[in-house]
Order: sequence, then structure tokens, then C-alpha cells
Amino acid sequence: MNNKSKTALVLSGGGARSFCQIGVLKVLEKEKIPINLIVGCSMGSAIGALFATGVPAKKIEELIFDFCQQKRVRDLEKQFTLEPQGIKKIGEFIRDIAFYIIDIFREGVWEEENLMESLSRLIPSNLTFADAKIPFACVATDVKEGKRILIQEGNLLRFVAASSSVPGLFSPIKDKGRILVDGGVLSRMPVTAAEKMGADFVIAMSSGKLDNKKPSKALEVLMRATEIRELEFARIESSLADFLFSPPMEKWDWFSFSKAKEIIDKGEEEAKIQVSLLKEALNKENTEKKNLRRVLLPLFY
Repeated sequence: MNNKSKTALVLSGGGARSFCQIGVLKVLEKEKIPINLIVGCSMGSAIGALFATGVPAKKIEELIFDFCQQKRVRDLEKQFTLEPQGIKKIGEFIRDIAFYIIDIFREGVWEEENLMESLSRLIPSNLTFADAKIPFACVATDVKEGKRILIQEGNLLRFVAASSSVPGLFSPIKDKGRILVDGGVLSRMPVTAAEKMGADFVIAMSSGKLDNKKPSKALEVLMRATEIRELEFARIESSLADFLFSPPMEKWDWFSFSKAKEIIDKGEEEAKIQVSLLKEALNKENTEKKNLRRVLLPLFY
């Protein structure tokens, strides 16, 4: 790549599975792979924001371990984990869902302040996008207008929360007439957002594919249907990246927060295998993907 080229790093959503991207970052950092801009979605936006503001990958790993120890996060995992009493727990959670749907004034299991309080364990509340050492943006979905939103300015914590607000679980973030929820609704792998920011070469990070688990409860069917849609959009955008890291994540679920170390280690293991291929790709002249992203960009933004 010539000195004027911009290499973008795209971090996808996927809940706890997104932690594999920290392992990839550890390898990229060690190998001194140049990154000129970063785009993130959902949990990937939190990880990307940290890396963009100069936090080393190893420190991000430590912050994630601390984040996962929060009672709210542990309780969220328990609500979706099938243990000996798992069916009862899922039943109670479905009952809670029904109650808050009836109450039209409640927009999510976690209110905005709860989500922001939890994410503040990762991102200081006083930081803005302007504080990033590497240009950074995150994506959210405006459910009022029904479109992707690329966010590049304002309070970092607030808009990372918007990018991470899974519909139904977290309340939307309201901003200037927009109603913002998880970017993964439309752009779990925001490769086209990197193109919009001027990327010449895009390194994308996947957080897994659909597993073969059979949903049996109403809530499981709902969550799986949502994941199928998100992964299909992600598959399309992934194909537009110049290089894709895709560690096998089928062993874990999006709520496997207690398995953070295993997930990070798997990402690092996979990145060590693939990084030599990335270096080769960076040194090749290839405009095909760039031209394809440019042509398709108006369909996304």
C-alpha cells in the first residue's frame, strides 16, 4: 500500500462473541499493522472506540474482564443460559417480556442509564469522537427513519451505547429526533461505512456464523430470527472487505460473557495463523473490492 492509502479496521457486533476481535487486535498490534481509521458496530464499537483512543489491546482485554464481572452482565447471561433450572428461568424472562410489552411506556429490559452505566466501565463518560487518536465512527439504526446512521461526532459513550442497544433488551437512545438502536439491525459488519469514510483497504473482523442449535422456546425463536437477518446482512458486507478475520465462534453464544478469556484466546490463535496472509494482501495492488464498495455505497448510505 502506498503512503496515501487508508487502511480501515471494521469490528462487527455479536455480543460476547465480539471479544474474539480483541485477540485479533493483540496480533495486529504486535505485528505493527498500520490502521488509519476504525468503524465499529455494537460490542465491536466499544472495542473499536477503546483501540481508537489509544488503549492497548492487552488493556482492553483487562477492561472487558472487569465489564463481564458486573452483576447486570452476569444476570443477563444467567437469563439465557439453560441450566438444570434453565427452562424455569427462560419462562420467567418471557413473562417479564410480556409485562413490559403491555406497559407501552417501557422500551427495554435495561433502561438507557443502565446500559450507559455498564459501558462506562469501558469508556470514560467525558470522551468525544474528537479524542480518538485514530479516526473512529460507529453505526446505529434509526428505527424512526428505518436507515443506517454513521456517527462520527459527539459523546463517545452515548453513541457507543446507541450502537449497542439491542431492541427489546435495551431502551433506544434518542438524539435530535432520531430513535437509535443497535447498528447490527442493518449493518452488523459495517464495511460500507468504512468506504464512506474514505478507506482504500478494509480489514474486517467477524464474530461468528450461525450455529446449528434448535430453538424450542418463543424467545429463542425470536432471538434466532433476529440473528439470521443480521448475519445475512453481515455476510453481504463481509464479501466487500479486502481481508476478513473470521475465528470459529460456534462454540459460544452472544451472551457467553463468562467465557471472555476463551473467546479472546481463540481470536488471537486464529489471527496468528492468518496475519501473514494479511501482510501479503496489503502489499498487493487490488482495486476490485474498492470499486465494488464504491458502486454499492449509495444502496447503504
